[in-house]
Amino acid sequence: MTIEPSQQNSPTYEMIGGNGSPFGPVSGHQIRRWISENRANAATVIRLSGETHWKPISSFSEFASSFPELNPAEEAESFDAPEAEVSTATTSDPLPFSVGGCLGGGRDLLNRNFFPIAGGCLTLWMINMALNFIPLLGGIAVLFLAGPLYGALFRMVLDRKRGGETTFIQALSRLQTQMPTLIVAGVLGTILTALGYLLVLPGLYLTVAWSFGFLFIIDQKTEAWTGLESSRRTVTSSFQGVTILLAICFMPLLIVSLYGGLQLAGEAMKIIGTGPITNETLKALATKAGPIALMIEVVRLLVMPLAICVIVEAYERLVRSPVRKVE
Repeated sequence: MTIEPSQQNSPTYEMIGGNGSPFGPVSGHQIRRWISENRANAATVIRLSGETHWKPISSFSEFASSFPELNPAEEAESFDAPEAEVSTATTSDPLPFSVGGCLGGGRDLLNRNFFPIAGGCLTLWMINMALNFIPLLGGIAVLFLAGPLYGALFRMVLDRKRGGETTFIQALSRLQTQMPTLIVAGVLGTILTALGYLLVLPGLYLTVAWSFGFLFIIDQKTEAWTGLESSRRTVTSSFQGVTILLAICFMPLLIVSLYGGLQLAGEAMKIIGTGPITNETLKALATKAGPIALMIEVVRLLVMPLAICVIVEAYERLVRSPVRKVE
């Protein structure tokens, strides 16, 4: 989380997150925003940046007005408990994972940030579409840029889920040190998943299991394979639910892709049935394939914003984010 320039001279704070680790620094304005959104409560533990003593938020006079029902003096006792004990004593359990909860949370996240998220998806989509018009080299570029581009998109959406206002360009610039890791993860994930689809089921499994891969890399600063494996282990624990969630999000794309594939197969059979395959017949097939491919890509763009938001919501619920809603 970045501090706004206008707030750089104001005190900053660190917070104990749901995973027991400090999170910050953040501004007082940001903490008040989290309180108003029920992402932090009176018992959430914070400290001034540079200090060693942790205290409940309600014991800080600058935040006391956010909890009029409490007497700040009763909450003011400072303590130096181990991080794991602080987390257990002062934070509630994360929101449980459920298909309906993730769909609703993803929808709300998109509604609150529609234009930035839709704009980020459109930027990614346009870059990929432009590169696909370049023979051979364009496809290679798409393969190598998949990790950084999707990493930036997930970084933006994850920050906005946690109360930030990061844009796609800002997210991309913040990931400069992680670019090599994201490139490796994107190339590795794409190639292994494609090989898995030769046997169908392994490809389907990896598509679902690695859906949090980029999120682990950008959020927990893991290496490429570690991020993919962390995603696989996390998703496998709720594999059925995550599979249903992704199927719902991408259902329009699956239907259009199936329809387009059947249409293209029918055209191919017609062309093959007219005689031997020549350059002319291949050109005719390519002419038929162009509009079908464009239709599929347009539907991909339309489903992408909600799908990304739902995946981020599922990640937050399954992985226990540093800042989360407290009920």
